[in-house]
Amino acid sequence: MERGSGLKGDGAAFRATLAGLRLECERQGRDPSEVEVSCSANALVLPDPAATRALIEHIGAARGWPPAHVRDQYVIGTPDEVARRLALTLEWGATHIICSLGGRPVHAMVRCMLDFSRRSLPRLRRFAI
Repeated sequence: MERGSGLKGDGAAFRATLAGLRLECERQGRDPSEVEVSCSANALVLPDPAATRALIEHIGAARGWPPAHVRDQYVIGTPDEVARRLALTLEWGATHIICSLGGRPVHAMVRCMLDFSRRSLPRLRRFAI
């Protein structure tokens, strides 16, 4: 079985792979709800919308991507925006979320990890309950 592409774009690839996994489980006589499902995401937590826009523009310029493609490749935004986007994976059936946090320079990565742990993660936990 192919693995999903994580949380990219609208999550269609992840959801399609998960649907295929569930069908194969049923075909094999296994309860799909017994399978632990993880989804990966590259998360960048920023303090506010202005910082989010600036980083999207910076990444886009560096990679030659339009802003929409940057948003498709990263879970990027304020703590609330990141938590809401990650919560989608739980709605789709993920039981675990694996996040790659941060970026460069190192001080930005440390800030992102702190913002994620202090600000996004508590918000995400509300979706998981």
